[in-house]
Amino acid sequence: MPQWTVEKPLQVATGFTYMIILYAIAMADCDQDNMEVYEDVLKTKDGIDCLALYNSLVGRFPNSLGAFMYPIYGHRELPRAFCHRAAVKGCIQFLMQGKVGGYASVFEKYQEKAESFL
Repeated sequence: MPQWTVEKPLQVATGFTYMIILYAIAMADCDQDNMEVYEDVLKTKDGIDCLALYNSLVGRFPNSLGAFMYPIYGHRELPRAFCHRAAVKGCIQFLMQGKVGGYASVFEKYQEKAESFL
């Protein structure tokens, strides 16, 4: 792919396929067609990086049809699927932690441990 094309806005198929790729897989958070309104449109390089991440995660769970752990036992599985999706994106979970007066104190307490993982 030529270097000049990676800085252009991501252009994919039209219609429903376009929306699936942009919003579900590449995780775009604004309308990509209104470049006058939104300054932060998804660049081609960023879109390809997101698609590569998705593609690397598809084979992680052999019985699933995608990279997401979808709920198979009802709505109780939704929090687990959300936590898995967050972990794929690099989030850190605090399990078995009670409320400690606010989130800032919790993050300050574990900041050094979190930085050691990065």
